[in-house]
Amino acid sequence: QVLHYATPMDFTVESLHTTEKKLNSEMVRLMKAVNVSSVADLKKSALNKLNKGPLVDFLENLVELFDNNLNLCKAAASSVDELKSKVMDSQNQLLKRQQEDLLSVKDTVQTEMKSWADVVKKSDKQTRQLTAKSVKEAVKAVNEEEERYEKI
Repeated sequence: QVLHYATPMDFTVESLHTTEKKLNSEMVRLMKAVNVSSVADLKKSALNKLNKGPLVDFLENLVELFDNNLNLCKAAASSVDELKSKVMDSQNQLLKRQQEDLLSVKDTVQTEMKSWADVVKKSDKQTRQLTAKSVKEAVKAVNEEEERYEKI
């Protein structure tokens, strides 16, 4: 049973694990057939122990599995590329939104600073006017007081 993946959307982690298990299973079956304990021991001398028929069967199964694995890798790569594009689009949208928010905050801060600057200017003018007026009244009061003392 070899799985075939036609489109990138056919890729799943489960399909990757299934293919890995099938590849491992076939390799174990081949190692048992030639009586070796590791894939590294699958050399020409070990494979010569098999008759042509069983060797062809193993080769056919492995070619099918490797072809399936190649298609799976292509589907995985395509899925990764699609996900990367989606992430980049999302990041670009996020950056755009953050820039809009920063501009909005900047405008609000500038508007508020102008408003506060106007309040301070008005307050300063009123303070200066009150101070000048207060000084005039104080001088006038002092003069009136001096005039009263002189009269006495």
